[in-house]
Amino acid sequence: MVGCRPSFILFLFSLILCFSIQVSAQTKAFDEVNVDLGSGVLGANGIPFDVPFIIKGEVDPSYWMIKMKYKIKESEYRSWMRFPKTGVGMYADSVVWKAVPQKEFRLLSGPLHPNVTYLYEFTIYQKTALEDNVKAQFKQGLMDIIAATMKDLGATGERIAPANAALNAKMQSLFPAGMTILNKDLQPFELDLNAAPVKQLTDEIVQINLNKFLDTTFYKRTKFFFASEEYKEIQQKLATLVAGSGKLIKADSAKYGAIIDPANVAFPAIRFSELATLFSRTSNNPGDIIRGVSTLKADGSKVLPAKDPDLAAIALLNLFFGTLGQNLRDTAGSPLLSAAAIQALTNMLPNIISKGVEMHQRNSGDAAQRAAIIANFPDILDDKLIAYTVTSYTQSISDVVSEKNPYIGLDFGLSYIPGYEQLFFYEGVNFYFAPVNKDAPLSNFSLKRASFREWLSKRFSLHFGLTQSLIEVGNKRYAPLLKGLNSSLLAGVGLRINRLVRLNLGYIFFYEKDNNPIVDNNHFTAMPQVAVTFDLNVGKALGGLGKRIGISQ
Repeated sequence: MVGCRPSFILFLFSLILCFSIQVSAQTKAFDEVNVDLGSGVLGANGIPFDVPFIIKGEVDPSYWMIKMKYKIKESEYRSWMRFPKTGVGMYADSVVWKAVPQKEFRLLSGPLHPNVTYLYEFTIYQKTALEDNVKAQFKQGLMDIIAATMKDLGATGERIAPANAALNAKMQSLFPAGMTILNKDLQPFELDLNAAPVKQLTDEIVQINLNKFLDTTFYKRTKFFFASEEYKEIQQKLATLVAGSGKLIKADSAKYGAIIDPANVAFPAIRFSELATLFSRTSNNPGDIIRGVSTLKADGSKVLPAKDPDLAAIALLNLFFGTLGQNLRDTAGSPLLSAAAIQALTNMLPNIISKGVEMHQRNSGDAAQRAAIIANFPDILDDKLIAYTVTSYTQSISDVVSEKNPYIGLDFGLSYIPGYEQLFFYEGVNFYFAPVNKDAPLSNFSLKRASFREWLSKRFSLHFGLTQSLIEVGNKRYAPLLKGLNSSLLAGVGLRINRLVRLNLGYIFFYEKDNNPIVDNNHFTAMPQVAVTFDLNVGKALGGLGKRIGISQ
């Protein structure tokens, strides 16, 4: 063996230390962990700790955004734990993925603590996709709710709040339970009778109900007119003419026997006398025809029930009562009707009839109008999002036999006994006080970022190993403790300098030969030693040098 000067040993230590630091500084790609958003299964084979990692999963074409947040299970959280919580619900800051043309999403998570259970929440924002028939049914449902609310215009104000609740329940029912409807600003979207776009529908319904209210007023006026004393007088005079006891002057007698309106396609041959006969009977009320609940038989002999207003019959009535309003005269030249009856026929009844015609024309397309309103009502869910949350409990577990998650680490290095100027090759194990992920930079555990407990547990270890002499000094006082292995025992404490390099301080246990060379007597000896050790993973990086010292394949 050859002697080795301290300066050379220090140079060798420094060279290896610098090289190992360079190796340690090399960046490593993030680990990737799969999540199934359908089942909520995350990291079926475990997840890393102490280092950031990528969570990825398949993307549905309808995904607009995915937001991920996570927290430590509250029963497992301790005050010393490093965790970037926001202070709200113990969650870390959310991480967001936004839709791009790709088949998977990727979100950065971590670093996590080992042996701790985490709750991950993935909030998924999807574009709404509804079938046309579902949209049509939804619009119809909205209209029905609004129509029911606005039916009693006097009490509408008291019904707005429950109607809004019903509208939103109707909207929510389009989607499975647990989904929330949002706008593009990610704010909850709710329908409001008094806000756009529903107000457009509300205004239409209000107008329809207002028309119905006006129709009711019209019906009351019609009923009032045909129950008035003036109309009773008219009926009596008609009965007199029909009985023949009342005679008219020649000109008016011609009117009495003439066809009312030959141009009326529905009733071209009905004569004035026929309607006079019909309405002289109190059981036949012309007001029912004007209201649209009855119509005339084609020959004018009967009043029949009707499903729809008969505008031709109403037009015939208008001419009939218009002729009466001219105040026919008897043979003595006296007016047939009183001034009050004439006033009713010339002023009140024409107005009632014209309003009735207008009302029926307006309402004749009520169903079509309703359909048109629904068709023109915008698709309010077209630009909305549905959001729901997928939860996953997962544990970051350290495995003592895992290369990434060791409690026990294997290493090698060089040990030096200052008093002997003796250099050894060292192989051994180190026991950490906490799980250590050697891919995690120690800068993650500075005292500014971590608690003292974490700082200590990630750096210090107890180590034990076997040494083999690389260089022997000339006095040859050193003798191996285990002769068969040509090795001695080493024990001490270690301090990690970076991910791969550790500085060990401790003792080496060996036999020391007697100072007198002629005395063949060895003494069990323990002497301080200092060692620079390296994680076995660095063997590959050392390349040819690793092969020379037997640690690379």
